[in-house]
This record gives sequence, structure tokens and C-alpha cells, in this order.
Amino acid sequence: MEKSKINKLPDLGGVYLFKNKNGSIIYIGKAKSIRKRIKDHFTQSNRVAKEENITGQTEVIEFIITASESEALLLESYLIKEKRPRYNISLRDDKSYPYVKITLKEDFPRVIITRVKSDDGSLYLGPYPDVKELRCSLKVLRSVFPFRSCRAFPKSACLYFHIDLCSAPCVKRIDEHEYRKNIIAIIKSLLGDVDGVVKDLTYDMDIYVREKEFENAALIRDKLKSLGKVSVLSGGYKSINALENIKQKLGLPNLPRVIDGVDISNISGSTATGSVVRFKDGVPLKIFYRRFKIKKQNFINDYAMMVEVVTRRYRGVGKKEIPDLIVLDGGRGHLNKIDKALKDHLNLNLSLIAYAKGKNVIHSKYKKRESIFPASSAEINLLARIRDEAHRFAIGYHKYLRSKKMQESGLEGIPGVGKEKIKLILRQWGETRDSKNISCDDFKKIEGIGEILAERISEYVKQKKG
Repeated sequence: MEKSKINKLPDLGGVYLFKNKNGSIIYIGKAKSIRKRIKDHFTQSNRVAKEENITGQTEVIEFIITASESEALLLESYLIKEKRPRYNISLRDDKSYPYVKITLKEDFPRVIITRVKSDDGSLYLGPYPDVKELRCSLKVLRSVFPFRSCRAFPKSACLYFHIDLCSAPCVKRIDEHEYRKNIIAIIKSLLGDVDGVVKDLTYDMDIYVREKEFENAALIRDKLKSLGKVSVLSGGYKSINALENIKQKLGLPNLPRVIDGVDISNISGSTATGSVVRFKDGVPLKIFYRRFKIKKQNFINDYAMMVEVVTRRYRGVGKKEIPDLIVLDGGRGHLNKIDKALKDHLNLNLSLIAYAKGKNVIHSKYKKRESIFPASSAEINLLARIRDEAHRFAIGYHKYLRSKKMQESGLEGIPGVGKEKIKLILRQWGETRDSKNISCDDFKKIEGIGEILAERISEYVKQKKG
């Protein structure tokens, strides 16, 4: 590999991919500095045979910049499991990063850390990139919501009971219902819903206070204080997992880390606007937001308007600005029209899905049948957030243009003519027509104006013109 090419690589953290002459990925790695790590691959002395084989076969180097080391760890693990490169033997299976395993099939579920994920009816949360942080979080959670970790019940309460880390279901110190309440609280906390756990505990505490069971209320108060120390590990892995699930469920060819949302806003074809927003790993990238004033305003055609916005947005952009997935606010018809327009006009074959407001189904370009995610899932929440953000951005621009048009109409300030009547006039006579050129008889023809108001408007416009 030429030194000049390596020197052009970024001095940033992320994941890098080595490809051979056939374009196959042979090795995937992570680094705090992609440039320095790759330079080490090619310049270090006394390289082992495996390293010689990797560098000798590498023809192309690709890279993905990540926001943190944790994200790089998770992305490296995901890509290795998906692509299965020849020289990444150690990370091909699911033993790379730890999971929290909760044995839900048992009457009193165990909570343990494992690196082996199997289909045994247990709940697996993760993977987690930092096992030390995970152990710390579970330690705090266990002090708030005691749980068992033993494989089989002992004949008497063990040490964990005496130091308040287990509620001793083995000797019936807690019933199954109360124990499972603790397990549910642990699951919620690890999934990031600490607010929900706090709400549940506060509700229970209020009941104890009303019933004057102050000792139990004090115990919950102490739990609430301890819960504030929990380090919730729901950021990186939750985002990556949600994106992986979206990819699998919708049959997408690539992990959709960069997702664009597209929406149209118009009232009877008047001052129609469009927007394209962008999210990366669930976070908005506002520097890539774009808004459009629709040029074809003569008729109401949602398909044509969306085609115009999408073709204008992606015409002439480079590969780095192409998203992994586009979310259209609409149905199967929108998806088919946009897919055809991108291919015909821009020669682009992009991943598309359609997810309309008020609907619980998603249409994927790669699936004949519609897909449904659970209503409260991280996947549907993410897609809905992107779609709704595109709607907010489009309608904000629409309102701005309408307000600006009303100010330019020359109709503001007339007694008895409010914003709704101005909108009515503009819709009737078109926004491109100057109100100064509309006669009194024209105003009379508008429903809701009337003869007296028409004369008042006409007189006002004439005075302003003179």
C-alpha cells in the first residue's frame, strides 16, 4: 500500500476495512486513529504470518468514522459478524461482548452476565462494549432491586441475602409477584427507561404514605436515591441494535446508519413545500437538512411534489452525501414513484421505505408485504421520529412562506379581513396574481366575502396602489 494513500487517511477514531483485489473484505479493525493504526499494519517490523497475509492481499482500504470508542467497538463487532472476514476469526461468533441474561422461564429469574447468546427462552440485553461499566451498573441495580444469580436454590439463605443483594426466594422471603416487579424494574433501567422506574416507585411510595406505612415508604425513598447513581448503558448498543433490527425486518441491503426523512406540506396545492432531514445513528444532523419550495404549484399531486423534492435533493451529490435509507411520508404508491424517479432521472438505486402518519405499517422496497414493528419498540420510535422531524421542518417552511405571501399581498390591515380571508382570496385567485389587479367584481365572486366587504377591499387596494 502506497505511503501517500495512508497519509491521506483521517486521524480520527472509527472502523477500517481491508479489501482484496476482488473487492472482498478480508479484515476489519477499529482504532482511535485510523491513519496511525493502518500505518502500523504496513510498517511494523517482525510481522507475524497472518499480518503479512493481510497487508499483502490488501488492495483497497475503506473506513467509517465513529463518534466514540464504544461505538467503534460495537460497529466493528457487528460488521465482523455480518461480513465474516477471513482474518477476523476471534470475533466471528457472539462471544465478543457481554450481554445481560435474564432467565425469564424460571419462576424467580436469575440475572447474570454472559458472552454466549443462545435460543433458550431467556432475555438477552446488549451487547455492552464496556464490561466494567456493566458490572458497576448491575451492582447498583442489585442494591436497589435484589435478585438471585445462583444456578440452584441453596438450602438456606446465602451471603447475598445477608448483605441485601438477594431477596432470598430460596427460603420464601419474597413471593413470585414481588420478585418479578424487581426484575421488570431492572429490565426497564437497562433499556434506558429510568424515568418509568422512578414513576412506578413514586406511585408505590405515595400509596404507602396514604396508608401510613411509613417504613415501607422510607425503603422506596432510599431506592429512589440509589437509582440516581445507575449508569444506564442504553445509548450506543440500543441505537446499533435498533438499526440492525430495522435492516433485518425490512430486508435492507446495508445497516441504515444514515437515514433521510422526506415530507411534503401544502394546503390545496398552495405554497407547497418539501423537506429532507438527516439522522445518523438516531441523532439529527441539521447541517444536512434541506427545504424546498415546490415549483409546480398548478395542481395537487403529492407524488409529483415528492418526486420533485427527492430529485432536486440528490441530483449531483457525491457518494458521501447519499444516505443508507430514505423514509418517505406516504404509502406504497409514493415508494414506487420515488424509486422509479431516482432510477430514471438520477440513475440511483437507493434504499427506500414508506411510513405514513397515522398508519402502523411500513412498506419496504425490498418486501412485497407491509411490515409492522411493535408500537413501543425502539425501531418504530426511531423511524417515527425521523418522519415527524421531516414533517415539522416542511410545515415550518410552509407557514413561513404563507405568512410572507400574506404580507406581500397588500391585503393585511383591512378591517374585517383576517388571515383566513386572505388565505381564501389567495387560494381563489392564485398566489402569483397581484391583489392590485383583482377587480371589485372578482372579490365579490369569492365565497364568504360579500358585496360590502368586496367594495371595502377593492377601495383599500386602490388607495394603496395610488
